[in-house]
Amino acid sequence: MDSARVLADLDRITQPAGGVVFVGSSDASTRPGWLDVIETVGTEHLGPGYRDHHGPRRRPLDPELDLTSSPFPRADTTEFDQPLTFGLDELVGLQFSMSYTSPEVLGPRRTAYEDDLRAALAAYSPAGIYHHARKVVCTVAVRG
Repeated sequence: MDSARVLADLDRITQPAGGVVFVGSSDASTRPGWLDVIETVGTEHLGPGYRDHHGPRRRPLDPELDLTSSPFPRADTTEFDQPLTFGLDELVGLQFSMSYTSPEVLGPRRTAYEDDLRAALAAYSPAGIYHHARKVVCTVAVRG
């Protein structure tokens, strides 16, 4: 991302007394075990590194954006944990929404993938409830 250009564009389209909000998220420090189940099934059906072959490249998060010399120099950042709970159908549906396990990528393997994924997730959590926490970072920046 060209942060200088993004900030210039935001300056152009933001009202004179306005501001901008940057929201990002990352996984909390504890990785949920059900994610390992999903990745195991994905690897079995699509091969090692399937996320890299069919999805966006993983990049480290950009360092904190320096807004002090931008049009929005007054900034406050807040972080909080967002607890998430998924049911089995939601988690399976979420996988089909990912570029690396989309119906198009899976093609004729879709039914077998879904059957194996449902079975593996049900074995992991017979109750069909899957918890996760995500760290959310919000920066509100206003004109100086």
